[in-house]
Amino acid sequence: MAKGQPRRAAGRAALTFPQAAAHLTGRLRPEAEADPKISIKRSELKLACAFVTEVTTTFKAVRHYLRANATVRAQGCPYPEYTPNFERMVALVERFRGALGHSR
Repeated sequence: MAKGQPRRAAGRAALTFPQAAAHLTGRLRPEAEADPKISIKRSELKLACAFVTEVTTTFKAVRHYLRANATVRAQGCPYPEYTPNFERMVALVERFRGALGHSR
């Protein structure tokens, strides 16, 4: 492990939820418009749905934990808010799940 790696990891852990979202968006570089010629395998779609489900579950767990532990919030831990894009992604996955015929 290089000397600078633990320092970078610690710096990433200190990001707020909005900063982390901006960081990931910047790294992923989502396209403004989807290319209609792109094909997605059913297994890839299932994997994307599972990922969004895991993120949503973790997000909800953090919210419930912070709601129950006001002292942690008082120490500066931000309470994560659902953004319109987050809600759109969850709705999109629900729609895909229906098309795939899966409840989870």
